[in-house]
Amino acid sequence: TFVLEHAAELPLLAKPAGHIQIQQKLAMLELRISIESDAASLTALRRTDQHLKAMREALDSYDAHLRAGASTIDDDYHFHLQIAAGTGNVYFEEVLSNLGSATMRGLSGAGHLKPFGDPLMALASGKEVTQREHEAIYDAIRRSDAAAARAAMFMHLSNSRERLREKAGKLPQSVG
Repeated sequence: TFVLEHAAELPLLAKPAGHIQIQQKLAMLELRISIESDAASLTALRRTDQHLKAMREALDSYDAHLRAGASTIDDDYHFHLQIAAGTGNVYFEEVLSNLGSATMRGLSGAGHLKPFGDPLMALASGKEVTQREHEAIYDAIRRSDAAAARAAMFMHLSNSRERLREKAGKLPQSVG
């Protein structure tokens, strides 16, 4: 007879993105709303020209991939990471890199998880809205307007949460 220790559950942020349930992703987005709104505000006050350049490059790449019908997920993720880097606080970068990689995924039809940036026609309008929201965040950071940067990030991530809720509501009940 052998007795095996029960495998410990992985901490939520250590789980591969595909193994995270919808409700967990929604909860992580709620956390991101708080953290990234503050990060955008701090970045507006602390950013350098290099940070702005890196954010602009991510936005331009997102736009190019969107127009080409290609995946935009890496560009989206990179934009958010550049905002975290602009805070000058490595803990924002560490936390946001984990939260972002776990939540920047969308849902396809039949309950299968799929990267949000994948080229699906049904998601194209959402990606265009996301790009406009990103531009508003960038513009506020560029102007060093901390309050506007906070508000733009809050709006963007709140909208992202609602888009995820809408997609989750269209899935079979067994998924969420």
